[in-house]
Amino acid sequence: NDVVRGWINYYEKFGKTEFWKVMCHLNRSIAYWAKTKYKRLRRRGVISAHYWLAYIAQKEPNLFYHWQVGYVPYARQKK
Repeated sequence: NDVVRGWINYYEKFGKTEFWKVMCHLNRSIAYWAKTKYKRLRRRGVISAHYWLAYIAQKEPNLFYHWQVGYVPYARQKK
């Protein structure tokens, strides 16, 4: 969290639009990690892990610093 906080403090001043891609990649990496950690997510695809991460971000918005600032993962509504 401290490293991410430093990244946010620096890059928000100089390249905010490009930095959004970095934060999306970080959220994607957390989703991949969750997929390997939890057996329930391992059986499904990465998209399910991303939906799960968006659900966790909605329930616990203060879990990671980049979620507190506003770089929250979102999931599209299922049809």
